[in-house]
Amino acid sequence: MVENSDFTPSQVLEFLCSPDDDSRHTERQQVLLELLQVGGVVQFDEGRLLGLAEKAEFYQICEFLYEQKHLYDKILDCYLRDPLRKEEIFNYIHNLLSMPGYSSEEKHCVWDKALLHIAELVTLDPAKSADLVAMHFPEEVRPIITRLQSLSVCVSLYLCLSFSLFRQ
Repeated sequence: MVENSDFTPSQVLEFLCSPDDDSRHTERQQVLLELLQVGGVVQFDEGRLLGLAEKAEFYQICEFLYEQKHLYDKILDCYLRDPLRKEEIFNYIHNLLSMPGYSSEEKHCVWDKALLHIAELVTLDPAKSADLVAMHFPEEVRPIITRLQSLSVCVSLYLCLSFSLFRQ
């Protein structure tokens, strides 16, 4: 196939990102991810690749591209939108905030994005949300609880988060 003169990286990208076959969505995303990981990104226009990946809901591809550009806060959106990896967002946030190698600005952007989605995180897993806040930003407990109250987060979730944070 590679020797065929009609074969172009653009055609491969179009095929892999086409929405025609949802039954092979995960497989197509995995193939494209493997291509990118072995240096295939130089074959594609990154802006076009990102646009097609977003349209095809290839969140791991988007994450790969954002990682290369150090746009770690945008990776949180990938986790929140990906039904297969949504729960992994807590580990991602914790690891980024805990590990050396990330600038304070990068960590701050991730934390700001997490705060922006705090109600969604609490709804997803109140205990993990509470642990994340208590571990990384205990001084933010009261403002977060106030924000959850103002967002009308379900009372039981709010109480669970409040209890978890204040027991620390």
